[in-house]
Formats: sequence, C-alpha cells, structure tokens
Amino acid sequence: MSELLRFFVEPLDVLIFRSSRPFVAGEDHVAKPSIANPSTFAGALKTKILASFCSRMGIEMGELQRKGDEAGFEEKVKKLCEENKQLREVLEIVGHPCVSSIPKLQLKAVFFAEDGGKELLPLPNDVRVERSGGDLVIRVLEVKEGLLEGLFDGKRIEFLAEREVERKRAAGGASFLRAAALRFYLLREFEKLEFEMLRKMLRKPPYKEERRTGIELERGRKRAEDRKLYTAEFWRFEGGCGFTLWLEDAGIGIPEGLLRLGGEGRPAYLRELGRLDFRSWGLDTSEILERINEERRLKLYLVTPAIFEAGWKPDVRRIGKMLGGAELELVSALPGKPVYLGGYDVARNKEKPLRRGVNAGAVYFFKVRGRVEEEKVRLPLNVSDYESEAGLGAAFVGVW
Repeated sequence: MSELLRFFVEPLDVLIFRSSRPFVAGEDHVAKPSIANPSTFAGALKTKILASFCSRMGIEMGELQRKGDEAGFEEKVKKLCEENKQLREVLEIVGHPCVSSIPKLQLKAVFFAEDGGKELLPLPNDVRVERSGGDLVIRVLEVKEGLLEGLFDGKRIEFLAEREVERKRAAGGASFLRAAALRFYLLREFEKLEFEMLRKMLRKPPYKEERRTGIELERGRKRAEDRKLYTAEFWRFEGGCGFTLWLEDAGIGIPEGLLRLGGEGRPAYLRELGRLDFRSWGLDTSEILERINEERRLKLYLVTPAIFEAGWKPDVRRIGKMLGGAELELVSALPGKPVYLGGYDVARNKEKPLRRGVNAGAVYFFKVRGRVEEEKVRLPLNVSDYESEAGLGAAFVGVW
C-alpha cells in the first residue's frame, strides 16, 4: 500500500474558481466564485505532467485532444502510443480516456492551507460557530434518540439536538478547523477543551474576496462590447497561504514549479512537502478505530465534496467494505447545502456533466455491527461515487 505525499500550492496572483451557474455579461452583473473543486487541481496536475512531457518530446498537445466530432480520434491516439511507448506511460498516468479510464495519478484530498502548507479542514456541520452581540458562541449538535420523530428512508429518525459549548466575549469567527483539532473532534472531546484553546483551533478563511470590474470583448476583434460591463469576485490569499494536496506515491515524479489554476489559469507555484504523517497532528488512527469498535458508533466526516448516486446519501455498503466488512446502519445525517460539480474534459474537449453533490463538512452518523478492521482501513477514505481518484469524497471517521 503506497504512502501519501503532500504538496503545497501557493497562488502567485488572485484566483477565481467559477461557479457552475451560467454567467453572461450584460445579463448578469457579478460573477461569484464557487468552491475549490478537487478535480480542478487534479486536472491542473495532469496538464502540467503532460505538457512537460510533450515539450521534451516535441509532441503537439493538440494531437491528444479531440477536435469537435473528430472521427478516428481514439485510433489516432493509440497509433501515437504504438510509435512512442513513453507517451502511453504518461497517458496512463494522467488517465487519458483512449488509454486508461483510471489514472495512475491518484489525488486523495485538497485542503486550504496556512503557514506554507498546514492543512485547514472545513468546519464540520455538527459544529456551529456564531457571533451573538460581542460574544463568540460555539455549539455542537448531538444525536439524541427519541428527541423528535420523523421519516428517514421509511423508518424513524434520530434527530440532532443542539448544545451550547461555550459563550465568551472574544474576537474572531471560523470557517475552518486547524489540523490539531481533528483528534479532539473525532474522539468526541472537542467540547471538553478550554475556550481559549478551542478558539485557537478555529480559523477564518485564509483569503479575502476582491472585486474586479471588466467588460466583455467582441469575439475575434478584441473590441469592447456595449453594455457588457461585469464584476468578478476573486480570492486574494494571505501570505504563506494556499492549498495542500495529498497524492498517492505511485513513483510518478511530479515536477515542482508553475501551475495554472482556476477559471482564468492564474499562476501558482507547486512544491513537495514530503510524506504525510498523522503523528504530527497528534492523530492516532488505532485509538480512533478502537473507540469505534468499543462504542459501536461511527461518524463519517467529509473533508472534500462528494457526489453520490443517491443524492445526499452515501453508499453505506461500500463504506462498510472500506472498513474491513463492518455492517453500518445510517441513523442520521447533516449533509448541508448541496453543491454543483462539473468541469472540463480536456481530452474529449467538452464540458463534464454537472452533478449535484454534498459539500465538504457534511457529517453522517452510523451504528456499527461487526468490527472495523484496523489493518484494512486507510484514512482518508474516498467515498464519492464519482471521481474519487480526483480527491472527491475524502473522509475521516470518528465516534459520536
């Protein structure tokens, strides 16, 4: 089983990750950013690897991209691979559809990051951080059997009760957890922390929104069109902040250097940070899995967005297999507001289908029958039914 490598992506300019909603200058006024879709980063890495290879070998990248309804596209690419075996190896790494449907390049997760690569995790949906007057209020939601009754897949549901952990006059707010908080959250010890320590484990977004005004240019003539003024919202990151990527160490050798990222291909710099070691987070997976087996309760916490065949509901049987064959019963969930995930398929030269997904921070509560087999569990799990190899559906498990 390969280990995970960490990479830091530091933006060199403002970034925009375009929303899945259509935007037309003149009809709409503000182009708002969307979430940082992990598949965007997977695509940027693949493009970097392929472009670097093609530049060295004198191959035109356009030859590997379908042009309209080009007939014989697959045969053309396969013939190029027969003539150049190194090309085939690179196309297998990036997962070119004419060669391999599953890429050797496996992106496990993408996180916002501070201090040159320290991961920031999305605030779980069962932790609420709000401001009330001058107070910072921290609440947790707990599953309470029999608190309310309703229908959940045709049976009774265990709803969530809200309990205030602490209320103090303090500055700040939060959208993220620092990595040091993860152990306490997964072991249900988050609310036991002293308020000041708890506050230090929370963080606001590592960027500020920056609005820029533009005007649409007439296609082919680069002349400003009348009544096509618009405003776009970008993210400007704080110094030393950006994104951290976790990738399978498949011996690929990902080159460091410039990376084109986001809706306008803005520059960022990619550098390797080394191997992932949860011990630096104070996280012991054995301790967590032992608690799950003792208490027969498991919480699944999504740290990247996911797309499930059943909408908001994950494939429970598949997750059980990832845990060594444990039988799970889903008893409650906090999926949050849905997100829409799409993208662009460069090889096929067309838009990917837009799919409704579950946002990072979603939490699912299970009862467990059987044992979670520690030697078969590797965190993070990737539970998305689509594009799990591109970092969708990364998840940790804990107790509730």
